[in-house]
Amino acid sequence: IRKLVDENQRMWLKSLYNALWEDRITPKRSLGMSPFQVLYSTDAEIPISAELPTQCLARAIKDETFKNSLEKRIMYLTELEEKR
Repeated sequence: IRKLVDENQRMWLKSLYNALWEDRITPKRSLGMSPFQVLYSTDAEIPISAELPTQCLARAIKDETFKNSLEKRIMYLTELEEKR
């Protein structure tokens, strides 16, 4: 937690929130599961919009091949959702 907050001193509150969330969903050796799993009896589901993009992903998004495959994947997921 200290490392994240020290690196982002101007936005320490947001960094603290993210660090605490990360700590809560990380499995602990002593428990064999995360504190989130202990409390809610399920894994945490992180929405796609909340995930942080990496440089590799940012480069891939610029690639047309990736865009086409991403569009196909979205269409496939949409079809699956409609079938449900």
